[in-house]
Amino acid sequence: MSPADALNSPVFLLDKPGDVVEKLRVMARQRSLVSLTIAAGGTSLGSMVVAVLPERGLVVLDPSANSRRNQQLLEAGSARCETQVNGIEAQFDLSGFREADLDGQTLLAASIPERLFWRQRRAYYRVTVPLGRLVKCRVQLRGEGSADFAVHNLSIVGIALLDNAALLRETATTGQILGPCRLLVPGLDEDHFSLELRNRVEPLRRDDLLSAVRLGAAFRGVGRSFEIKLQKYIFELEREFRRGQDPEGN
Repeated sequence: MSPADALNSPVFLLDKPGDVVEKLRVMARQRSLVSLTIAAGGTSLGSMVVAVLPERGLVVLDPSANSRRNQQLLEAGSARCETQVNGIEAQFDLSGFREADLDGQTLLAASIPERLFWRQRRAYYRVTVPLGRLVKCRVQLRGEGSADFAVHNLSIVGIALLDNAALLRETATTGQILGPCRLLVPGLDEDHFSLELRNRVEPLRRDDLLSAVRLGAAFRGVGRSFEIKLQKYIFELEREFRRGQDPEGN
């Protein structure tokens, strides 16, 4: 996918200020190398995100060792940025470059971008549902009406359900199709789909009737609109999960 196409792709595009800031902070923590292509002339230079200052609307970057290219960047005022964070492709545009002093160092600062492309290149990347949020999936059962299953984790291609009531404990088999189904999440609950069971994780003890069987399934029959909304919801869950691990939200 070309840089121009990436920033126009709605599936992986983040446009909420909090989401953009969170991803920039991930880059800073990981000290990810960022390649900047200057808008005028196409000259490239390497940098890293040093700090994110949302209260001032700024992202701070390490200047290049090449002072001439730094000057070209300041004169051009904007650049296309590309990086990889733990195998995840990220792209964004920065503008309003200026020199800035931070902790006695002369660095580069630019306005926090309005949007950021964040592509989970790992096809089966899954985010675990935070403990404080109960997400359920309603599944139509054969001849038995429907039932709501707690969602353990989600990805763009599949889902893991907890069979707390043992409704499918004895009958679930690999390749079985369940449905119609829908996620009981605002904005997603009007979309219906099927689930193809791919695996099941049993309790540690087979005679443990109080522990839930975890059912892994792949989405079937979903449209592009659902995928776009699901990807944005996964970003939201990931952000909440990270905040639970880091109370200061860094």
